[in-house]
Amino acid sequence: LAGRCTPKPQILLPANQSQIAAAGTPVEIDFVNAPGPAAKLEVLLFRNVDEAPSTSIDVTSLLSLSGATLSGALGPAELREGRNRLLARIDVDGDGVVDQEAWATFSWEPNVDVSDADRCDPFDRTRCLYPFPNDYFTAEDATTPTGRRVAIAPDALPANFSGAHVDPTRWNRLDGFSAGPMLVFDVPAADLAATGAPPITDIGRSLDPDSPVALVDPDTGERQLLWIERDSNGMTADQRPLIIRVGKNLPNGRRFAVALRNLRDAAGEPVPVPRLFRIYRDGIPTFDPAIEARRAHMEQVFAILAGSGIPREELFLAWDFTTQSVESLAGTLLHVRDDGFARLGDAAPTFTVTQVIEPTPAQDSRMLRDVRGTFQVPLYLTDGGVAGSNLRFGEDGMPENQGDFFTAAFRCTVPRSVATDGGAPVFPARPSLYGHGLLGTEGEVGAGNVRDMANEHNFVFCATRWYGMESNDQAVAISIISDFTNFPKFPDRMHQGFLAFLYLG
Repeated sequence: LAGRCTPKPQILLPANQSQIAAAGTPVEIDFVNAPGPAAKLEVLLFRNVDEAPSTSIDVTSLLSLSGATLSGALGPAELREGRNRLLARIDVDGDGVVDQEAWATFSWEPNVDVSDADRCDPFDRTRCLYPFPNDYFTAEDATTPTGRRVAIAPDALPANFSGAHVDPTRWNRLDGFSAGPMLVFDVPAADLAATGAPPITDIGRSLDPDSPVALVDPDTGERQLLWIERDSNGMTADQRPLIIRVGKNLPNGRRFAVALRNLRDAAGEPVPVPRLFRIYRDGIPTFDPAIEARRAHMEQVFAILAGSGIPREELFLAWDFTTQSVESLAGTLLHVRDDGFARLGDAAPTFTVTQVIEPTPAQDSRMLRDVRGTFQVPLYLTDGGVAGSNLRFGEDGMPENQGDFFTAAFRCTVPRSVATDGGAPVFPARPSLYGHGLLGTEGEVGAGNVRDMANEHNFVFCATRWYGMESNDQAVAISIISDFTNFPKFPDRMHQGFLAFLYLG
């Protein structure tokens, strides 16, 4: 070795502070100069170095030397979940004294899949959007009342038979989720009875300090009333997720933390905690950016639950979500109402009577007069407001009227109770709005039971259509079944229906 530099190992693979694949990792160690015949090479693998007890094995025999490079591979037989550390060292002249060494620390998580973490929550692999609702599917937005904005990726949503994913554009306008949520997720092995989870027959159990299911308000630390059940509608096991239902609507514009703990299977045995959640709960470090990016947020969730008396070491799963603000929930409809009445001013809407029917007592003993016609309502929809049209948004993000009108139909029935035999009014009747059923029309106001009530209690019933949910919207309903992207056409056109009823009133 005279005149030569002592070979210093450099661990090229696995790279220091890297996350390796579930299948294992290639190993490549460069000694720069080829070791001499007397040199002794040794490679040790220290496994699961962040948890006790940590173990080490000699993996030198798994590697082969070619020139100055020692290479091979490490797989599941050698590695352990968590962070592993590879030590390569060389005794140049074989005298038992290590002359040079190198370290590389890497993490291996074969039971964690975060390959789609950019669009799915890897906490629940049964469905991309489970658990839901979930602030994982939101982004910070200082312009909204909640400080968040729904941010669901298109390919996170289901696809129809032709492969078209639901378009989340309209959902992504919202600043949170429903205040009356149905929390959906799945733990196939969980048995709710064995777990002691609160059922619909005893929802008060959800407020017990040791309830295995809890929904916590971080501002007050209070538990929310709830029950949990397994979906009974699915035909197969994978179609029957777990559902948490709230006992009453939650406040708008608030964040809530969800806790599941001490879950048990049908035999009463603990259900193993998923590895990814344990990484956060138990503070197990990794080198995966997708995992580490969530750690600070999860620490906030753990702190919220700890403040409500739920220790992190008992948790099976936890997440949080934000309910949408009143502005997000009702802002567009309130804007349509306020703008529509501002345009109306002190005047009445423009009504046109197209037909008046006055049956004889022999023809109808209950109805004196049936008045039908149309009235004008400011238009806030595209395409003239026909079925399937959408809200027309202005630059301020609110529905916009461009000076045009929508023609709505009306029908009013006047009962015989308002008049004496001579036709003079007895006393003013009580006016009331009548709303038809699903995909119906204003014609339902003429139904026999409605005429009975009108005559018996002296009501004048007036009806228009719930535009968005009237008979002409039937084709839209069918289109939604085949492509859920069409769903906003229902609530959009219902804005026009609500305003029509307000104008009619």
